[in-house]
Amino acid sequence: MYRLTAAIRLRTIEADGSHWAFNVESGSHYELNETAYRVLRGIEARRTIEEIAAELAAEYVIPARQAESDVNEALEAFARDGLGIKEETP
Repeated sequence: MYRLTAAIRLRTIEADGSHWAFNVESGSHYELNETAYRVLRGIEARRTIEEIAAELAAEYVIPARQAESDVNEALEAFARDGLGIKEETP
């Protein structure tokens, strides 16, 4: 299971509907597309990759396996880009 670090804040700007992730420690910020935002919101809500992928698969009418692969790719990109994703060990 993954989690966001305590420094990450997710926000939607009501005026234009854009989604952002802010790192309050480093000052970094990232504009997110809708899917990336939903993946991070799912992680923030302590949902599993499988739960997040199932929701996306149902909404976008794609195979669950593809959605899970897409979620994993997004998490790898978030970690690579320093977005504050941590993998928890059981």
